[in-house]
Amino acid sequence: MTSEDTPSPAELIAAGIRYAELPHGNRADNLERSIQLLGAGVSMLLEGDQPAQLAFGLYQLAMSVQERIHGARPDNLDKAIGYYELAVAVLDQLDGHEERLLQGQTLGNLGSVLIARGDYEKALRVLQAALRIQTPETSRREWGVSRQNLGSAYMYRREGNRRDNIVAAIAAYEAALRVRPPDAEPALHHRTRASLEAARREFDALDAPNAPPPSVSSAGLVQRAIDLQVQGAQNTDRAARERLLEAAVAAFLDALEGIDEEADSALWGTSMHNLGICYSLLDQDPENGERAVLALQSALPARQRAGDTFRWAMTQYNLAFAYANRRLGDPMENTEAAIRAAESALEIITPIIDAEQWAKASSNLGLALLRRFELAGDDGDVNDLRAGITHTENGLTHADEFGHLSRPNSVAQLAMAYRHLAEREDDRLLRLEYESLSAFHLDQAMAAEADHEFSADETAAVTLLRGRQAERDAGEATEMFLDRARETLGPDVAPTALRLELRNQYGRAHLRRLAGDPEQNAADAIRQFELVLTQALVSPDAQRARSTAHRGLADAYVELDQFDAAAREYRLAIDSVVAEAKRDREYEIVAALAALHRVSR
Repeated sequence: MTSEDTPSPAELIAAGIRYAELPHGNRADNLERSIQLLGAGVSMLLEGDQPAQLAFGLYQLAMSVQERIHGARPDNLDKAIGYYELAVAVLDQLDGHEERLLQGQTLGNLGSVLIARGDYEKALRVLQAALRIQTPETSRREWGVSRQNLGSAYMYRREGNRRDNIVAAIAAYEAALRVRPPDAEPALHHRTRASLEAARREFDALDAPNAPPPSVSSAGLVQRAIDLQVQGAQNTDRAARERLLEAAVAAFLDALEGIDEEADSALWGTSMHNLGICYSLLDQDPENGERAVLALQSALPARQRAGDTFRWAMTQYNLAFAYANRRLGDPMENTEAAIRAAESALEIITPIIDAEQWAKASSNLGLALLRRFELAGDDGDVNDLRAGITHTENGLTHADEFGHLSRPNSVAQLAMAYRHLAEREDDRLLRLEYESLSAFHLDQAMAAEADHEFSADETAAVTLLRGRQAERDAGEATEMFLDRARETLGPDVAPTALRLELRNQYGRAHLRRLAGDPEQNAADAIRQFELVLTQALVSPDAQRARSTAHRGLADAYVELDQFDAAAREYRLAIDSVVAEAKRDREYEIVAALAALHRVSR
């Protein structure tokens, strides 16, 4: 390899940033690739004399390590701290305007990671240093983030006078609110407002008499209900699961009768939150969906009064799940409500604060975005599709202790999202990649839950994957595909672009099979290709299926030495593609022209 073939540090860093920001694919794997590329770029810069570029690379590397999903969270945070501190040390030697702004951002990020690691004293020093650089005029959003984090550092601080710490936290939150108006960034405004109200309540409570603890009976009932909820959610027997969840609902309702909503907002909020989850899991009755939404909505103000912003966000993402699965009301309105709730949760829950809860919230947002795309039909926004895939894949990186996310269902929806993305993709190689990812995820979903009832399209996608894999083996693999395709393509299955593609694959499998009589195999293939052409007449997007079927018919006629018929079909394949030249289907024309030349000699 020559020096010209070796990527420069700038190219490696740019590629690392692209992987970190990639809108599709597995988030955990994308971050690993980002870290690898950024690390390589930084290593090269350590040996050179480009301090500004080195500091930028270290800053980007620290962010990717900070967000890393693989590995132990404390170790990742410690490594991120090291990279941020090295970036700060490099930037201390520079005095350019851009480098100064980068130093403020680096210090701000470092402060947030130090809070996550519990080093509040150091976080305070770092954030104060960041705020000596950042101003509302030059770094409005970053200044607000640093002020918010400064308030949190004072609230969590164990050293010093508690009253003084709370006063400082209140001042920081009030300052952050000045750059977080409710109309511009409502979720960030709410987060800061909730933090400010919690700090003010704690300040007022310093001189107030201690509130009486909740009654043992109420707290005990809540814990008993939670135990039943967990047992029910984890039970694989459907009937037993329903019984346990119904018992949990009854226990929560009993507990709520003995809890004062105003005096003990924390216990009330916990009870309503978990009651809502139970109703979400009891999916037999549509009214349970209504009860889930109402319970979770009731939990939100209670958690605000308790000053528990993080658990408020957890209730929001569970509310998103409840709205997304609501059977009553307008489906699109429910989906929009689910998106708003999940987005509110993700303004507060970050991978640094709690990677598992962030993944759950991200998954709920992803599934809601995919649902909005599907409901919009032909008007669906491909940005919803891409963002939905990214968020759903984030969620699939973690298991769900309560089971309120159906993992096989999430994987199945992800698979169909990749199928939709393939249908919108112009590049043939990317389209094939998305189709393969779709089938791969569906195969995973089917293996994870054999009893789950998958749709005809989902089943067809997996069978199609099997057909493509069988192309390399005309023996046993092709025979297994033929059996599976015969079962999948039943007489009552409506033709769609996906199932027409599968039927074409079914016809091709007959042509390549080694078993059976060759002439009979060719005749069987002809029947399938002719059926595609008949069904394609009622399918709205079947141009590709028609051209493929004509090519298949021509190849079958060649097998039967019927060259005039083969030539006719090759010409029809060419006409079919030329008549409506979509995407990059020139490869169909080239293949058909070559075959026509062969039989016309």
